[in-house]
Amino acid sequence: MEVVLATNNEHKVEELRALLKGHTVYSLQDAGIDIDIEETGSTLEENALIKARAVRQYTDKVILADDTGLFVTALDGAPGVYSARYAGEDATFEDNNIKLLNALSDKSDRSAAFICAIAILAPGHGEHIVLGKTPGAIATAYAGESGFGYDPIFIEHTTGKTYGQMTPEEKNRCSHRALALQKAASYLDSIDNKTLSETKVLVVSDTHNRFEKLNEIASRHQNANAMIHLGDGLKEAYDVANLHNMPLHCVRGNNDHYHRDAFEKTITLDGQTLFLTHGHQYFVGKATDVLLSRAKEKKAAAALYGHTHRPQNEYIDGVLLFNPGSIAIPRGKSAASYGILTLSQRGISAEIIPR
Repeated sequence: MEVVLATNNEHKVEELRALLKGHTVYSLQDAGIDIDIEETGSTLEENALIKARAVRQYTDKVILADDTGLFVTALDGAPGVYSARYAGEDATFEDNNIKLLNALSDKSDRSAAFICAIAILAPGHGEHIVLGKTPGAIATAYAGESGFGYDPIFIEHTTGKTYGQMTPEEKNRCSHRALALQKAASYLDSIDNKTLSETKVLVVSDTHNRFEKLNEIASRHQNANAMIHLGDGLKEAYDVANLHNMPLHCVRGNNDHYHRDAFEKTITLDGQTLFLTHGHQYFVGKATDVLLSRAKEKKAAAALYGHTHRPQNEYIDGVLLFNPGSIAIPRGKSAASYGILTLSQRGISAEIIPR
């Protein structure tokens, strides 16, 4: 199974790869995702979900996002959810460790626990959270040079060693992250791989402020793993996607005056490369030759476009040209319509559905 980790932290990626054997694991950089995610949650679970949901807009692979905190009894649970920035936004590992040791200098109770929350987002399976907890204590001084973060000063309760004194193999048998990942791996193994092998995508275009109609269609297809909107109606696209917690891939149309989305983009879902455009800049109202050439340049299996308000579903020179039509203002003899794509490693199945 392909898994995207919502992090570029090299230490964390290395740990997670070792613990998720049997799965193909990508960092954000590996997956070509360049985003900054602000962790604004008040709990580890909230922060993990914030990160996972942010990444979901860029991939339909399984997403794992974690947040970890060190909770010290004598400090009323601090540093807790703020562990990574305990000594300030730009704090180093050493800055955080020194501040914590100083805060405990006059405390007799040095008990603490590391807790890891992992959010798992798998297509067709909603959101799932698992927790791992390792009790221990804070040392009075650094011990060991392995690991990162608070590892040199956190004493694991069963071994009497700090994480910093452990080999990676030892740490991966008892750490909070390892315990959470064991649960995450069990959950991933329990998912029906057949469900994950196909991606259902709701495709719409030219909805022109018809929120109710689009919401009705999204409600009808709640099993869809994502929505593609091909422009002219992005306001309702975002509103409906958020309402149904559905990943959205969209491009701007010639009437989306207040949106900054690109006029075209290339995405890959379940191994299939799709070229998305509203199409007006390619004069698709007259012909699709230029659009087809552009899709071939992008090495796309399909070119998805709108603008004409007329459905199209045909292969030309090995490329699927797909226009879902319009649910708002159909033109010519066409009825109001939208589309469903079924994507898998085997190919693309496309369907135009009259509303």
